[in-house]
Amino acid sequence: MKRKESSLIPPAAPVPAAKRRGSTHTARLAASQSFRQRRLHKTAVITFQEVLPNGNEPHVGPLIDLNMMVMTGGTERTEAEYRRLLAKSGFWLERVAPTKSPFSIIEAVLA
Repeated sequence: MKRKESSLIPPAAPVPAAKRRGSTHTARLAASQSFRQRRLHKTAVITFQEVLPNGNEPHVGPLIDLNMMVMTGGTERTEAEYRRLLAKSGFWLERVAPTKSPFSIIEAVLA
């Protein structure tokens, strides 16, 4: 079976990694702005993060969030919070792809 290629990322294109577990809002915003300043054509930022559910449905995310707040001062976010954070640094949240793990794949592109 042939893998479907992303229209944003050509095959063999370098994808900068920006995974900082436990980082604060300010640190993540600074990292996003760093990507924005490069202004590469069709730049995509892909990160693997816990995305908290919007309601009170059973999910491991709130427990991970509580642990991060106590241990590192960081926090987990909902999809809407990621959308606002990315928008502040000039990115558009393209999609959030859930996985079988507690983490989702978040893809953002230059706005």
